Amino acid sequence: MEELLSSARRFGALVLVAGLLVTGCSSNEEPSPADTAVEEQSPGSAESAIRGVFDDYRAALLAGDGAAAHGFLSQASIDFYVEMRDLALTAPRSELEARSLVERLHVLTLRYVLAPQRLESMEPVDVIAYAVESGLIGQGTLQQQELDEVTVDGDEAEATIVSEGSGTEFTYGFVEDPGGWKMDLLGILDVANETFRGLIEDESISETTFIFDTIEVITGQRPTKVLWDPPKR
Repeated sequence: MEELLSSARRFGALVLVAGLLVTGCSSNEEPSPADTAVEEQSPGSAESAIRGVFDDYRAALLAGDGAAAHGFLSQASIDFYVEMRDLALTAPRSELEARSLVERLHVLTLRYVLAPQRLESMEPVDVIAYAVESGLIGQGTLQQQELDEVTVDGDEAEATIVSEGSGTEFTYGFVEDPGGWKMDLLGILDVANETFRGLIEDESISETTFIFDTIEVITGQRPTKVLWDPPKR
């Protein structure tokens, strides 16, 4: 059991780094520096805006400010997490098993840690604020990370990461939404999904065992198969 939980701790850490559970922001907030970006930018100004968004997003996470972090997320990232919240309320097991491993992990963790009444009343900003403030979206190694080379291709961009002064193969994605350049978490989630599958294969455990072990590591309590039953039908 200890060996299994050790593996789950590795999984849980990766989940937090990938940005497990999140979303949010309100249209009444003051625009961030990224929101003031002009429609057409030179490559140099786009790169500067992207670096600024990354710095602001990192600062928000390190400060535990989920509402601010949301302001630097792409609309596609926000939509993903809103969908995960909705699935946590209504999706039966048969529907979830057709989803990716990362999606199932998001949905079942939200379903386990939050009462349905609270989930139902949450705006996107509330979901991300809860996730950041409770540690479900972890700081990971962000404090030691900097953007290295930034490659801009139209309204999309990719940046390689320097961690603790050393180059890595890891990248972050960015997209230019109507409000300016934003962090795009979907690519990170895709990488996490493949990483998790590899770890599961190495440990010779089922995906359900992986999910339940990870939730146990995050919360300190082990869910039962009742978790597959949606609170709202």
